Amino acid sequence: MDITYEEYFNAPIYIPHKGIILLTKILEDALGKEEAHRRIQKKVEEIYRDATHRSRANKPVEGFKDFQSRWANISTPLMQRVLEAEILESTLKVHRMRVHKCLFAETFRSMGESELGYIWECNNDSVMAEESDPRVRMVRTKTLMQGDDCCDCCWTWKEDE
Repeated sequence: MDITYEEYFNAPIYIPHKGIILLTKILEDALGKEEAHRRIQKKVEEIYRDATHRSRANKPVEGFKDFQSRWANISTPLMQRVLEAEILESTLKVHRMRVHKCLFAETFRSMGESELGYIWECNNDSVMAEESDPRVRMVRTKTLMQGDDCCDCCWTWKEDE
């Protein structure tokens, strides 16, 4: 197809993000907003945990560089089009990145659904870090999804664990 990522993310049909929001509204009507969001977050975390376990089973994380190459980078073709980010530090123990633009955040925020966007997209970065290896820690104090000026991501590696 000859469309941009922005056009795909904001397609007039219910794929992908508009469909997520439509289904969430149906669940909110049936269960209440808090319960619907709790269930969605639980299920999405389960999906990301399973994907991380499958990836780890195929290629175990043997060191922080393995983690960085899989989960803390912006080098895949998709992520190069979805994120505008800069690597602030990348060592054997620390990987810090600042995201200045995120198509996920722009899409959910433009639809007035940043809370759902955080559940669906942002929350899973820490889930993947936790599941990748017990020596990885992730800290993020700001997200574009929540209206901040950037996402400040920092992953650290603790050898002694």
